[in-house]
Parts: sequence; C-alpha cells; structure tokens
Amino acid sequence: MKKNRLIAGLAGTLAFASALANANAPTVVLVTDDLPEFHVMQAEKGSEFYVETPQVAYQPVIAGVDPISMAIGGAIGMAAVRHQAAIDAQKRTDERVKPLTENLDEQALQALLRKSIGQALAGQEMNQTALAYFAESRPDPKLLMRLKAARNAERFVLVGNGSAAKEIINMPLIFDPSLRQLRLSLDIELREGKHDRSRRVARRDVTVFTTPADFAEGEDPLQAWAADDHARLRAVVDLAVAEAFALATSDRDLPKVPRDAAIGTLSTQGFDEFEAVLVSHEEGRALLWTRDDTLVSIPADEVVTGEALVAARAAEEVRKAGLDGGNMKDDGVVPVVDAVEAPAAD
Repeated sequence: MKKNRLIAGLAGTLAFASALANANAPTVVLVTDDLPEFHVMQAEKGSEFYVETPQVAYQPVIAGVDPISMAIGGAIGMAAVRHQAAIDAQKRTDERVKPLTENLDEQALQALLRKSIGQALAGQEMNQTALAYFAESRPDPKLLMRLKAARNAERFVLVGNGSAAKEIINMPLIFDPSLRQLRLSLDIELREGKHDRSRRVARRDVTVFTTPADFAEGEDPLQAWAADDHARLRAVVDLAVAEAFALATSDRDLPKVPRDAAIGTLSTQGFDEFEAVLVSHEEGRALLWTRDDTLVSIPADEVVTGEALVAARAAEEVRKAGLDGGNMKDDGVVPVVDAVEAPAAD
C-alpha cells in the first residue's frame, strides 16, 4: 500500500470522528442490489457438498478462416463457455439455500437488511431516514439526486460490494459450505453535505466472518436459521452488519503491509490464509489488514505466522489431498500445529 493512500485513509477516519459531533444527523443510504441475496461458497472437491463444473469442449468450425484466427476464436469461445459453466455451477450450489430463500424472499431480505443497517448507523450516531437499492455494483453519489428524501439529509452512506464479494458473480452475503458461518463483504463510504454536492468523509473495504453457529447434532441448518421467523438469522446478520459499519467508520492506525505478508488463522471452521498483517487478536477474533486494503474480522482460536504458518499450510494441503483422493474424511477437525501468536501492530 502506498504511503499517500495510508495518509489519505487516516485523514478520512479522523474527519469522520469530527463529523460525528453532529449526532443523529438525517442519513440516506444507497445499497447495491446484490446484497439482499444469499449464496453458498463452493465446497472442496471430495466433500459431500462439492458441485463439479462440467468440462466442456469448444471447437469452432469456421469455413475459410486461417488457423491462427481460428485458434484465437477458439480460445475466446472456450473462455466464455468456462465462465458460463462456473456461473451455472454456482447457481447449482446456491440451490442448497433455496428452502431458506423461499421462506425469506428478496423483499423480506431487503427489509431485514434495511433494519440491520439502520441499527448499525444508530450505533454510529446516525439516523437512517431512507434506504434505496440500486442495480450497480457500487452506488454512485450522483444517484442521490434521484431521491427526494436525500434533499433533507446531511449524511449519505454508499454500500457497495467489497473486494471479497467480486467473484464470478457478486456475492457480498455468502454462507460457508457447512451453512454454519456467513461472510459479509462490503465497501462502505460515508459522505456529508448536500445531496447534489456531498464530500467523502471516510471509505473502507471490510470483510466480516461471523462466529460459526452451534447446531445440535442432526439439526438441519436451514431449519435452524428459519425457525421463529428467522430469528437466529436476523440476529447474526444484525451483528455482522453492525461490525462491518463499526470497522468502516473506526479511527485506527493501520500498519503498512509488506509485499511478502502472510498470516493464517485456525478455528473450528478450519485454516484460512491472507496476505495481511495482524491488527489485533482478542476474545477469539482476529482483525487483519490486507495488501488490497481490506479490514478483515474473522474468528480465530490461533493466529499463525512464520514456521507455524508453513506447518499449518502443509497440514491443509494434506487434508485437501485426502479429500481429492477420497482417502480422508472431512470431519471439520482442524490440524494441530505449533502456533505462534503474531505481534499486534504498534
């Protein structure tokens, strides 16, 4: 990360702290319409939830075309076919949460998120007076001029897809394969002023991994999430959104991330690795600052670097190899390694 970008980010968060002097200012929110959708992460090959992407051949037959042009056309066509196959595989994977989304349709999820965002902003001393969804990956401030409610607002929050959400399709809200954990990835920007000439106060890309749900043995996760009018799901989304907004608007000194930065986390969900440095590790949750300027909050029983990270990485490769070969069962047990707590940033 370049030094001037770090300085700009710190200046933004300091300006935000100053802006909060005018508490409970009327606030209008714009949200990408990708957010009110549930997706499921692709499971690893060999696991019971793995959905294979079909291997398809593309052989264009074009009369009178030279071989080089045909090869280029074939490569482009093959890339398009593979891209569509990956999208189709993701759609089949998302079918796993269809029983949940049938009971909680897009309109209901929009209302759920509107409430969660309103509560999160209230926690940051802002009063959400209106929220609108737009069909862009990242809402443009110019869209505020279309909203009548924005004319009387003093602050504006733009919620787009975070960097982790930008995959073959945008997936800001996604379950892990076990359906025990949600990942929320957002790009959050705060602006203030008038609806037609606002200025940016703060902006940050954030990713929040929720604490894994503890289901009873044999309990269907989808039924558990949907029980009591989706009470458990609503509570988890409320917490994830609140943490995302708190991280996006926090005033913190974020360290420089070296080019070779690497850090791993171990939890009941397994091993995860990031090109990042540790900001803090408290009460079973790690806060990481990545090379692509994302603030990540993830459950972590242990944080590993150096030799401990190499050992954890090797153990993970062995586990995956066992899944691929069908010789090992993915029972959710995390490999045991000698962990070394990474020092918190100064």
